[in-house]
Amino acid sequence: MYDEAWVMARDAAEVMQQVTGNSLCMDVVAFLVRPSQTKGFSPHRDRQPEDWVPKGAAPETCSTFKKDGMAKYVTLWAALTDATPDNSCLHFVPKSIDPGYSAGDPEEGDPLLRIFQDKAAYQKIRSVPVAAGGCTFHTHRTIHWGSAGRSSAAVPPRVALSFGFSTQDFEPPYFSPKALPFPDVKLRAALASAQVINYSTLAVGDQEGWTALAGAMANCGASQLRLLHRVFQSQVKRFHPTYRKEIATKFVSVCLNLSSLSGDVPNEDLEETEKTLPKKQGKRKKKQLARLQANEAASDEDDDALLTMLETEAATGEVLFHDDFDLLNADAEVKAPKKVRRKKRSRA
Repeated sequence: MYDEAWVMARDAAEVMQQVTGNSLCMDVVAFLVRPSQTKGFSPHRDRQPEDWVPKGAAPETCSTFKKDGMAKYVTLWAALTDATPDNSCLHFVPKSIDPGYSAGDPEEGDPLLRIFQDKAAYQKIRSVPVAAGGCTFHTHRTIHWGSAGRSSAAVPPRVALSFGFSTQDFEPPYFSPKALPFPDVKLRAALASAQVINYSTLAVGDQEGWTALAGAMANCGASQLRLLHRVFQSQVKRFHPTYRKEIATKFVSVCLNLSSLSGDVPNEDLEETEKTLPKKQGKRKKKQLARLQANEAASDEDDDALLTMLETEAATGEVLFHDDFDLLNADAEVKAPKKVRRKKRSRA
């Protein structure tokens, strides 16, 4: 929200343009790690095929690199305080021992198990302490994480910002670069709200890392997520279609999988949503809406989940979710994200 972050983004963009040829894609994330309470993200890759294929990129991992070998997505991670092993600095797995870096990871199995098959491999891990004002760079395929830190009141917190830089064909900028270097307040609020939703799927498999990103929002429920989504929707037409879809999908996924949802969905909200449905979806969704309104025994979980589906499909103008409302009553087990995956989309 503050100008200082956008000044850093502007300065970083100048460096990254020269070094990588990539441009700021607006994937900006802030982290506050208090070692006695939280930690950096667990081992992960910033992007996997499930992240770039929906944006129109080819599924092959090798296609996510340019002809000169430069990655089409690179992260600049900037330390605002000293980042040390005690308060969670970054750790990296070198490309030289990572078979999945360029070739891609198998559908089954943990990529880390492929790397660390002997003791010698562990000695290749690189710990990268950074003084305040310094930064690191890594590509979308570099496995990295933040150390757990030392749980002591004497250890200061670690604060950092990360900025994603990509090519247009790999990950288009979330909103028009014409809004830079200082987006207006409404656009900043919309991006900040969307980014919380974007990374909220991490709450399932990496709660401490998620808390370092979300802060007080880490334990938010459906009503808070709906508020964030409405802030985003207030400016939704200013965002790229691929980002709209991503936020919509993440929003519904998280709402469906929240362990506890509270509060009834007001009928006026349902009626207002009905008015916004695109014609091509109206018949199908209005039938589901009528079913929801007629079913007094419907749970709060069903109410919120269906309403979010209606709103997000109305926002994108596309059918993004399963046609059958009965999926909400299925006992679908919430799967934790792969240890090595995307970000939102994740950051360390």
